[in-house]
Amino acid sequence: MRKEKQKSIEVSVESASQEDMPTVIHLYNSKKHTADTCGVGPANTYIAETVNGTIAGALSVFTRGGVPIIKNLAVDSEFEGMGVGRQLFEHVIDELKKQGYHYIIVAHKNMNQGFYSKFGFKELNPSEMVLAV
Repeated sequence: MRKEKQKSIEVSVESASQEDMPTVIHLYNSKKHTADTCGVGPANTYIAETVNGTIAGALSVFTRGGVPIIKNLAVDSEFEGMGVGRQLFEHVIDELKKQGYHYIIVAHKNMNQGFYSKFGFKELNPSEMVLAV
């Protein structure tokens, strides 16, 4: 008998701690994601954590020319399709808006454009999309 995947899961989103970083880096470098982790650290990374403390997803934000760039959005394969990426992404966008940013860029490496366009991001160039807030 096959175990059914849960349709959605509620997570809490918070800034990563130094102790979270090995898990975050492992998540970013999972066989599905392979991301550039140079500069990734607790100061610019958010995690989505389940009620039992499991890191279900992570996202890092860098700043270039005063504009935040969202990079390395990754969800653990165990939690894919459960809304973790959406919750993480929405939280970070809201945080960046509160900080007063007028534009947000997402670096997507030609992946997940459909996901980002659901949030209002428009193509900026072949590997980035922008959101005016």
